[in-house]
Formats: sequence, C-alpha cells, structure tokens
Amino acid sequence: FVSRKRNCISFLLRMKYKTFLLVSLVGVICVVFNVQAKDRSHDVIEVKKLYSGDQNSIGQILAYPQGDLELTSELIVVPPKQETGWHIHAVPMFGFILAGEITVDYGSKGRHVYKEGEVIIEALNWAHNGKNTGKKNARIVVLYMGVKGVANETLISKSK
Repeated sequence: FVSRKRNCISFLLRMKYKTFLLVSLVGVICVVFNVQAKDRSHDVIEVKKLYSGDQNSIGQILAYPQGDLELTSELIVVPPKQETGWHIHAVPMFGFILAGEITVDYGSKGRHVYKEGEVIIEALNWAHNGKNTGKKNARIVVLYMGVKGVANETLISKSK
C-alpha cells in the first residue's frame, strides 16, 4: 500500500510537472505570437474615411466649378487668438485640422468649432471668418478644388 501511495504521489507530481511545462510552453508560444503580431502591426495599412457626402459646412450642395481643374494644397498655421479675416471661397475647399482648433463664424448660418482630427468642407461664396480659439497653433491642411484663373479665396470687408 505504501509503495502504491508513493507511486501515485510520484505520478501526480510528474503530471503536475508535465502540466506545468505544457501550460508554460503554451504561454510562451502565445507571448511569442502576440509579440510577433504586435511587431508586424506597422505592416498593416489602415484606412479611415475622413469625409463622404455632398454638402459643405453650411449645407450647400457641393458642385465642381466649370473650367480647367487646378488643385492647390496649402498648410495654414493660425496662431492662438489670430483670425483669417472675412473671406469667401469661389471653389470647393477640403480642410483637415492637424492640430489645435479653429472657430469659424458663418454669420447668419452660425459658428462651428473644428478640432484636431476633424474635417472642414468650406462654404462656397459665403462670407466667413476663422479664429484660433485654442491655446496652440491651429495647423490646417487644405485642398482647393479650383479652376485655372479663379481665385481660391477672396478677402472681403465685413462689418460685425
């Protein structure tokens, strides 16, 4: 009986040891594959839709201007408390806020605050003024979908 008991205990210990080794091996494999998956994450292409629609910031239906297409891209940096000045766009403009925030006053159409990571589809032929209402530079990448010979932006005087 004593020898059977010793054999049984020895068997259980070996099984626990084998189970421990098996669980440890599975754990190591999981960690290795998880680390490899994380290491390969830079290989994954991520696509995030920024805008899809047919209206701009004040609800106008978007339309491409007639004429020979001319795309213009700009990086606009607006320091804190500074304004763009009242202006209009004669051509569609797409903007993406890289950093900071800007508040655009559309007059009778209201105001809108655009923050980092947000898109602006600007009003056409509608007077508006942008002001950096944040604490750091507002950095905006814009793309004008313009026409040769037509100004993308025209400054105007507007009484407030």
